[in-house]
Order: sequence, then structure tokens, then C-alpha cells
Amino acid sequence: SAHPFENPNPLSNLFEVFLILLIPFALTRTFGRMVGSLKQGYAILGAMAVIWIGFTALMMWTEFAHRGPAFEIAGGAMEGKETRFGIAGSSIFAVATTLTSTGAVNSFHSSYTGFGGGITMLGMQLGEIAPGGVGSGLYGML
Repeated sequence: SAHPFENPNPLSNLFEVFLILLIPFALTRTFGRMVGSLKQGYAILGAMAVIWIGFTALMMWTEFAHRGPAFEIAGGAMEGKETRFGIAGSSIFAVATTLTSTGAVNSFHSSYTGFGGGITMLGMQLGEIAPGGVGSGLYGML
């Protein structure tokens, strides 16, 4: 997902993240309609959103922390990240893809800081539940 023909600028990167998250988040409302209680679907949606936003906030915090002189000179932990998207775009994409089991990458997960790499690993180890892949996140949350 980092090839210039597929993802040429930061706006297309965010649009791709939106599309990755669209179906899994929408399935919570579908679940609520199927069981006859939209409140249950929205409760699952809220739980998924809290997990996703929390992981994204932690990833941004740890990647922008600038610990060490090399990070300060480079403006952050840029090794292994696409320079067109920067730390923020790469961090959002990494969280979105590890929590949805898409397999798409625009930066190497091994090049994140220790805590940032741990966040991506935790997302995978939770079973990609927030919001999850198409259908898999919903039954994981249930």
C-alpha cells in the first residue's frame, strides 16, 4: 500500500484507512438490526471505537516521543516509514491494518519503536477485533 501508483499522497492514505475500516464498523449496525436492538450494535461499535482510538493515540504518542538524539535529528522514528505519509500517516495505517487483519502495510512494523511495535503485536494477538476484518471482528467481539 505504499507504492506511489496505489497510494500517491497522504490524503489517499487516509482514504484507504477509511475504506479499510468502513465495512467492519458498519457490520455492528447490521448486527443490531438482525437481533432487533440497535443499542446492542451501537454498544459494540462504541467498544470497537474506544479500542481503535486508544491504540491509535498510544501509537502516535510513542512514535512522536523523540527519545534519543537520532530521533530528534530525524524528527521522530522515521526508519522504515514512508516519507510521503510521515510518522502520523504510517502510525494510523499500521493500527488500522493490524486491527483489521488486512495484511496491507505502508511501513515495516519491525521499525517502530519498542512500544509502538508492541501495540501492533497486541492488536494482532487480540484477534484483530477492533474493528476486525470483514466479519471476523464482529464475532471476535461477541
